[in-house]
Amino acid sequence: MGAEVLPAKKQVAVDRLRRRFDGYRKHQTDCVPRFNQSFDGLVEQNVQDTFLLRQRFLENKAKRAAKSAKTDKKQADGQQACAPPPPPPGWACGMRPAGGQRGVTVR
Repeated sequence: MGAEVLPAKKQVAVDRLRRRFDGYRKHQTDCVPRFNQSFDGLVEQNVQDTFLLRQRFLENKAKRAAKSAKTDKKQADGQQACAPPPPPPGWACGMRPAGGQRGVTVR
């Protein structure tokens, strides 16, 4: 705007606007550092929370895997205990002995 000469009525309005802009500018320069500091604190808190949640997730995942492995081992041990007895001699490769038929009774 520089060195323009304005009528007195307009000059009053321009001065009022200039003061208002200066007030806004001062408020902005005062608030921006506080905002940045608060925002940095929030970002840091968010990073820490994310790290803690990730740790808890990995710990729970490891516990579940260990529990699953323990359960699988118990089931495998249980299956071995409940496994059918080995076939009698003469039953090679799961085949029935010659001459024997299932479900036929001899009188």
